[in-house]
Amino acid sequence: MFHLVSHRLSLLSRAIACTRATGISMAVLLSVSRALQAEPPSAQPAPARDFIEQHCASCHEGSDAEAGLDLSTLGTDLSDAAVQARWVRIFDRVNDGEMPPKEADKVDSQQVAEFLSVSGDWLRQHQKTVDQEIGRVRGRRLTRREIERSLHDLLGIDIPLADQLPEESKTAGFTTVANGQSMSHFQLASYLAVLDTALDEAWRRAFSEDDVYQREFSPQQISRRTEDERTREPEMRKDLAVIWSSGLIFYGRIPATKAPDDGWYR
Repeated sequence: MFHLVSHRLSLLSRAIACTRATGISMAVLLSVSRALQAEPPSAQPAPARDFIEQHCASCHEGSDAEAGLDLSTLGTDLSDAAVQARWVRIFDRVNDGEMPPKEADKVDSQQVAEFLSVSGDWLRQHQKTVDQEIGRVRGRRLTRREIERSLHDLLGIDIPLADQLPEESKTAGFTTVANGQSMSHFQLASYLAVLDTALDEAWRRAFSEDDVYQREFSPQQISRRTEDERTREPEMRKDLAVIWSSGLIFYGRIPATKAPDDGWYR
């Protein structure tokens, strides 16, 4: 028993050292994209402006612009993510042959090729400048689920921790987008509280025997839900759960199991 505890303490000490460093990193790793700004982008190339004016503006200007795209108010400041996304969408639609529409006056293929060339260079150069200034991948913090799993791996525990951390905000349906992540002193406090909970559980396991869970089920709880179901579950006979022996490879079916609520069950 002494050697077992000593071994556990040795592993736990190393894990705690890693956990402290990890906890600090998780607590202070913030999205830096908001603080850093790239240099103002270069102006939209003249051939691209001319193409838009000749072939797009007539349908996409003013309050009644088609598809809600008012090019007169869109602007060309690519440092605005919404504006950049719009111009990327415009480029893609022209590149895919969707715009200008087929029913419009035929557009010279050389004009289309020139628009795609200069617009593509304009968009790529902006992105390259941004990447050089603040990096291609933004720094982000771990999500609450990632924190939970990291602590589980480091300390050899499996208790629920994610629910003790604040809810994650979503950007485009994801919680791992750096631009959408925030950090506050409330989150820092919750991280420290979760670290304490995780370390308490690790110490408890180091100084105690392995946990043993036992639960008894009545015959009714393990038998078929309805008598006419063909399953491999026991059936009730004279208040007993009865199973049938068969040489068949397959007998009946196993019904799906669905937990009534999300959570940890013991």
